Parts: sequence; C-alpha cells; structure tokens
Amino acid sequence: MDTTIAIKENTLQILSNLKDKMKARSVEEVIIRILQKSGNISKTRFGLNSKLKKFQEKDRANAHEL
Repeated sequence: MDTTIAIKENTLQILSNLKDKMKARSVEEVIIRILQKSGNISKTRFGLNSKLKKFQEKDRANAHEL
C-alpha cells in the first residue's frame, strides 16, 4: 500500500541530490537508508515483528469488516 507525504520543494531537492549521490533507485530508498543509519530502524522489516506477513490488499478488506 502506497502513501503520499507532503514535503517542501527544497526537501525534495535535497533528497533527489542524495539519491544521485547514493546511487539509490528512489527517494524512498534514500529515506530508508537514512533511517537505518540513524540506528533507530532495523534493516529487516524496519523493526517490526519478523514473523509478520507482508500486508496485502485482501487484508485491507478484512480490516474494514466490523
């Protein structure tokens, strides 16, 4: 599931420059690498329970059932 975030134009420019410098495939990859280097995020599943399955679209429907 994708999510959109709002950032200022100059922040996007900084991230884009870092993307080129880091030879990253996307701005998202740049953000993930920065978070991992900060030491606060695990490299695998970003600190989540490693036994959790990847979220799928069918899970969204199940989450909305009451």
